Amino acid sequence: MNDRFDLEAATLSDVDGALERLDAADLRRFLMKAVSLRPSSVSLYSTMPAPRGLAHELVEFAARKLGGARWLLDDPDLLVDIDRWCRSTMRTLRVDFDESSALFVRARRLLLRNEAPAARACYETVLSLLAELEAATDPDGSPQSGARVEDLVTPAVFGSYLVSVYEEVRAEERVEAVLDAVARLSDLGSVLFPLRLLEELAIRPLEAFSEFAQAWARALEEHAHREEGRPQIFAWKPSEALLAEALEHIEGLEGVARMARRTRDWAHYRTFVLRLADQSQWSAGLDVVEEADASLEDASGRALLLDIGVQLATRIADDHRAVELAKRAFAADPTVPRLSRWLLFDEPEREVLVGRLDSAASMFELLTPRMRALIGAMAGSFADVAHLLDQSDEQWEHDHNAGPIAFPALLVALYGGPKGTPVASKLCAPLFGARSRHGDVIGAAFALSSSQPDELQASEPPSSDWGWNALSPGPAIVLAVREREGSTDHAADLEIVPEVLRAAAARRASLALAHRDKAMYPSVATLVVAAAEATFRAGDPQVARSYLADLAQVAGRQNAFRGALTRTLAKSALVNEL
Repeated sequence: MNDRFDLEAATLSDVDGALERLDAADLRRFLMKAVSLRPSSVSLYSTMPAPRGLAHELVEFAARKLGGARWLLDDPDLLVDIDRWCRSTMRTLRVDFDESSALFVRARRLLLRNEAPAARACYETVLSLLAELEAATDPDGSPQSGARVEDLVTPAVFGSYLVSVYEEVRAEERVEAVLDAVARLSDLGSVLFPLRLLEELAIRPLEAFSEFAQAWARALEEHAHREEGRPQIFAWKPSEALLAEALEHIEGLEGVARMARRTRDWAHYRTFVLRLADQSQWSAGLDVVEEADASLEDASGRALLLDIGVQLATRIADDHRAVELAKRAFAADPTVPRLSRWLLFDEPEREVLVGRLDSAASMFELLTPRMRALIGAMAGSFADVAHLLDQSDEQWEHDHNAGPIAFPALLVALYGGPKGTPVASKLCAPLFGARSRHGDVIGAAFALSSSQPDELQASEPPSSDWGWNALSPGPAIVLAVREREGSTDHAADLEIVPEVLRAAAARRASLALAHRDKAMYPSVATLVVAAAEATFRAGDPQVARSYLADLAQVAGRQNAFRGALTRTLAKSALVNEL
């Protein structure tokens, strides 16, 4: 991209200058930091190969020690190269990761040289173009198959840009300028901790930073109460998230607690709880969760806080309290993942699980058909599950629909476990912890919803037990099947299952064919073949063949569906029979 400035050669020169200015004690401190198990959380160079990244970190270390790095080679053509990059990027609508990263590193070098105005111009030009490209992204988030913007524009880039803004403007303009910069960056990602980024990415102590933080907090508090005027910076109460950081910076946790209790807002309570978790104050965090649950009216917000409370209780090994919090979270805002977590927490013995299932069933007014199907399957009430599936419509994508749970659960009941035919096994897999693929409506039924909380921002990583595998209902369904195997009631329940499966699969097929939704065809074909296999297994081969023939006839000239059906049949254990 650039014949005049060689970044690698400049880096060697930069390192040589840094080594001249550091003594043995300095180098020892740098190396101890570099090899520590807990390096700086914000770095521009973390994605670079180790030798190159280490070289840049050494220059950063020297620049911070000396308050700047005027010895770095000049880079007079950076703005020209950025202009060339912009024209190339707009022409191709493709962002090259290496080229873009190199521009950010070169802009950072300007900051190291204490050339904040030039650095700001560079950052704003590149970031503005990247923000424009966000409006023209592919579904996977990559502008025309180029670099993902979220991978390119890291917190270190955000922080460096904010430092350039802070250092360029006059003291009385800083709050407004930084707020505008945060708003500019909002299209590229969340900047929830600007004060932290400013401190961590500054080359030298920022001028009048304490006074700035005080003014910043006052401005954000005013902004949080503004009904009109400046638009929201982020979709999710942005100024309040920023205000929480500002109050914590000034007053510590007491400031965050004061704001949470004054506003009675779940988001502020969440910030308070997570800050306590950052300090491993699990019990104190639990007390705040209980306080919020008792005082807040927002049910969904209380549920999110109770979700965090479950994790906190796990940290202090209080499983009894964790189960109770999980139950209350479900009652506050019922979802399938919350129900599953409560019922299956800590892999309960069958007797304990049955007690929880009875308790859940008593909450009838809270339960959707999908939730009732989950409870019924784990309880072994397969006639009830079949009834729920029979009463469901074809819109499995709706959260209340029983289909995504009832259909595979009935297959488990028929085959006595997850390993039936290859086709049936594929449908049952999400019940046993298999990850959902895009478009898999059954797997999606078990995925944590977007409203679920992030993992605790804590010093130690959250327990891996919080993955879906620890909450999979499949094993409990298998135990229920084994308890009932051999009984006349169980056999009677299963007699109606093949017919119910055929009808449910046919409804999904009719929906897909009516809308000519080719994306649905593979999953619908899997349902159809699984229903035919179940019918064959029940001793009705002619009914199974007629069922497949009728659906093929309904498909008519929709060759894409017929092809999906043929390919799925080829994978069936009964391919030669059906």
